[in-house]
Amino acid sequence: MLNRLSFRKRWRLSCLLASLALPAAAGPFPTNPADWFMTTPLQSVYQALVEDQTELAWQELQLTLQQHASVPVSQWQPVFQQILNQSDCGRHLGAPLSLADRNQTAMRISLSLQHKVNLHQQVQQLKVAIEGAGQPLTIVLTDRAGKPWLSGIVTPDKEGYAELESAEWFQPVPDGGYLLQVGKQTYPLILVSAWLPGSAAPVTFQDKRQTESPFLFTAPEVTPARRCQVSRRLWQWLDGTYQLAAPLEAVQLDNQRRGIIPASVPADAEWLSAVVASRYFQGSLDIEQVYRVTLPVRYLHVSRP
Repeated sequence: MLNRLSFRKRWRLSCLLASLALPAAAGPFPTNPADWFMTTPLQSVYQALVEDQTELAWQELQLTLQQHASVPVSQWQPVFQQILNQSDCGRHLGAPLSLADRNQTAMRISLSLQHKVNLHQQVQQLKVAIEGAGQPLTIVLTDRAGKPWLSGIVTPDKEGYAELESAEWFQPVPDGGYLLQVGKQTYPLILVSAWLPGSAAPVTFQDKRQTESPFLFTAPEVTPARRCQVSRRLWQWLDGTYQLAAPLEAVQLDNQRRGIIPASVPADAEWLSAVVASRYFQGSLDIEQVYRVTLPVRYLHVSRP
């Protein structure tokens, strides 16, 4: 099987192994994929990737995270990223639904992991949004240890939209395996932070009123290794009830990577959020990670119409 891989795929795999500091066999490419790797909990995942079986690699990674909770995130996160890269950013992951569950295929389900910052605190929150729902649904998100992170019953509006938000925490949701239940359908998930611990936040603010723009964007440029998760930078105007006061706008940066605040401020806007969002998929599910910094409009150097 390995001999049928193209030179380019062999080269990419060699780079992946090197980045993970895994010892590959010396000399020519071995004919047996098992000869590539030491015996570790992730061995079966690597073998599936070598054999170009991305779906199997995803299933093996889920099983590994369930059976070996002690495997460091730093070891399996690059593998998961490679799985996303080889599956059209995760769109090709997941087994087809059974006939009994195809009534849910018309629904669009998204899970948002939000990191929210304001002048006083930083919090984490989860949100599930559903489009195309035709009846009330039970939503439950649990980790593989059975701990619930989000649960409730939602009733869609007349357009079929419904959403459910979790409580707010001061610590992020841990990276790892999860199960999302929507109605009668259960979706296995692997959630990974888009921004590595210890790295710079993708957007910050300077607590100085005299600064023309207090928003500083530090999100790194997209690299080939993370080409699926293209970060989007957006402005989000909110009114006094935290509802959208205007359509989202793309952020333009100056030469110091400060966000250039739009000249036009909506009349009823009370808050401005600087948002950096990263998106990928797991089968039919849309996973979005959002980093949001919100400041009151009165804090900014802007003039109302």
